[in-house]
Amino acid sequence: MDYSTNDNDYHLELKVFGVFALECWKKTSLSIKIPVPFQTQVEILGSLSVGIMTMGIYTEVDEASKVQLKQWWLGWQKPPESIEALEYELFFDEIAYRLSQCFSDGKQFLRQYVYADSMRQRRAALRFFVDVEDINVETKAIFLDAFAEESFALKNDMLWHCIQLRYFILNRDEVEAFTHHDNQRFAAAAEMYLCYAEENKRIGRLMNCLHSANPRKREYACDVIGDESIEALMGQLPALFNDPDKNVRSAAKINFYEGDEP
Repeated sequence: MDYSTNDNDYHLELKVFGVFALECWKKTSLSIKIPVPFQTQVEILGSLSVGIMTMGIYTEVDEASKVQLKQWWLGWQKPPESIEALEYELFFDEIAYRLSQCFSDGKQFLRQYVYADSMRQRRAALRFFVDVEDINVETKAIFLDAFAEESFALKNDMLWHCIQLRYFILNRDEVEAFTHHDNQRFAAAAEMYLCYAEENKRIGRLMNCLHSANPRKREYACDVIGDESIEALMGQLPALFNDPDKNVRSAAKINFYEGDEP
C-alpha cells in the first residue's frame, strides 16, 4: 500500500492545494499567512530551503510553453536538471496546474490521465482536471473510483479535494472509520472532511480535535478555526501555543486572533 501521507514528505502535502499556496508564497513574504485550507501555512514549506526548491520548480514551469509542459508530462523530455528526484511530485502538480489554468484544452488533456497507471500522473490529473462548476455524474464516478483504491495517497487526495470543492460524496461511515487510522495525517484529513461535510457537528468535532492525542488533528483543527473564523472556538487556541508539537504551536499562533481581526 502507498503510505505517502507520512511525515517524511510533509512538504509534499502541498500537493493537494500546493500550487494555490505557492502562488501566494511567491507573491508575498514568508511572514504572511498563506490562505490555504487546513494546512499549517508557513510550516508546510518546512524550511526556507524547501521554499527555494519550490520556487525553482515554479520558474521552470512558468516559463515553459504548452508543448514543453506536455513533453515533460509524457516523459518525452527529462525534467530540468534543477529538478531533483524528490521534487518530481511537486513538479507534476505544477505542470497540471499550469495546463489547467492557462490553456483552453488543459483540463481535457488531464482528463485522459485520471486512471493512469502512473500514480504521479494520476494524482496530479485528479487534482486539476475539473473545477467545481464542471462537476457532473462522470466526475463523481471518477472521484469514487479513486477513493476506492487501496492507495492511501489517493484516498488522502480525494478527502482534501472534496473539501476544496465542497463536494461531499464519499461514504460517511468509511470516512468515519478512517478518523481512527494509524496514519496521523490520513486520520486528520478524514476528520476535517467530516467537519465540513456535517456542518451541524463541526464545532463539536473541532473541539474534540483540539484535545486529540493525534497532533495532526490538533494542527488541522487550528487551521479550520482560523480559516473559517470560528469565533466560538478561537479562545481555545492560546492553550496550544505551548503544545509539544511545533506544527500545532505554529498553527495555533498563526490562526489566532482577537476582536475584529484578522
